[in-house]
Amino acid sequence: MTMQETTTFEPLKGQDAPCRVRVVPDDGDQRAYLQTTGYLDPADLCIGRAVEELPRILSIRSPAHHLAAARLLDRLFNVEPPDIAKNMRNALGRSLVLCRHLRKLHLLLLDPNDPFPDHRASAKPAGRRAAVAHRRAETVMHALGLAQEAAAILGGRSDHPLTAIAGGVSRFLKDDYYQRLTEIADACLELVLKIEAFFREDLLNEGGPLHHLSEMEIDPVPTATATEGKIVVKDRSGKVVGDFPPEKTPEKISVRREPWSYLPFASLKNGAAGPDTGEKMPGVFLVGPLARMDNEAETETSETRLTPSDACRAMLADLIRTAERMTDLYKKENFVGPAIRTVPEKMGAEAWAALEGPAGLIVLGATVDGKGIVESIRVVDPIQINNGVRCRIAEAAVAEGLAQNRSHTDIKRRLENSLLLF
Repeated sequence: MTMQETTTFEPLKGQDAPCRVRVVPDDGDQRAYLQTTGYLDPADLCIGRAVEELPRILSIRSPAHHLAAARLLDRLFNVEPPDIAKNMRNALGRSLVLCRHLRKLHLLLLDPNDPFPDHRASAKPAGRRAAVAHRRAETVMHALGLAQEAAAILGGRSDHPLTAIAGGVSRFLKDDYYQRLTEIADACLELVLKIEAFFREDLLNEGGPLHHLSEMEIDPVPTATATEGKIVVKDRSGKVVGDFPPEKTPEKISVRREPWSYLPFASLKNGAAGPDTGEKMPGVFLVGPLARMDNEAETETSETRLTPSDACRAMLADLIRTAERMTDLYKKENFVGPAIRTVPEKMGAEAWAALEGPAGLIVLGATVDGKGIVESIRVVDPIQINNGVRCRIAEAAVAEGLAQNRSHTDIKRRLENSLLLF
């Protein structure tokens, strides 16, 4: 494909926020710009509202924002949730990780030219391939259905978890649900192991239909995760270079826009990422499964490659790790006990909280007046943070497609699959 004028790739399916890629002429070359639209400023939704409404309002961004807002209320009212509440929130968070990752993996399995193949015509080679693809998609959807059921059980409904109440839980589970959660955890682990195996062995390896995800590489960047209530930053080589509490976010993280960025993105400042953050993407950092996998590594590694293939493998590893922890957590003894509620004695004027959500780090900060009305709010989440990396991934995907003279449809598919994983 060759272009002499502006062209647009849209819509891009499966993205966390609606987006498109525009390619414009630039001094005889082409420059690709990722344009994210439909991004709501939380201040427009939250200022002037009672602070207790934040979990409900912010859930419009994602269910994980609800859990982050619940943690913010804990700190604002200076309460410590009982163990049952912590376990329920943690259990709900695990199911949300599976829901998010499995939806994205299912989209990777769909053939854009034939998303619903005739898997019954298995006598022909094409029919046999379609039958295999159908079975794989069914496996992913079965696991996704179980994860969604667990989220509904633990949260009341998936996008508004009733258990995330500051200081306690709003209700206990029905008796039948305890055994069902154990069954779901065991089934999810079995299915996730199958999913990881066929992605690793058949789809991502050389010659597989998703091998192209390893062909788009950008410079490694620092990573950040929420660990035990703090934000932990590692440099490009995987070495811990700092950690700070959420209330230090304004000093460590800024939101800025570059000429190549349509949506403002969060970036590290004041040496928060160490002395060397790279010349091409100063301040840009990464959150999500890749950052978590790096954070869980027992040994520091040398500078790693950063490709959509790496992100996919990290997502698969995250699925297995989450499913294994679900089997330990989804037991009745973790969800029953005394009905303890911690009643707040007074309310603070400002609070910050950090949460490791399914897509990565979420940081919330809010100030309130004496009546508990929100005066200001700050939200830093994966859509903002990873936008810088996604812009570079879009540039790399378009450049690779143009160099290989690929069709418009093929470039668009590679853009969708690559951006889907960040």
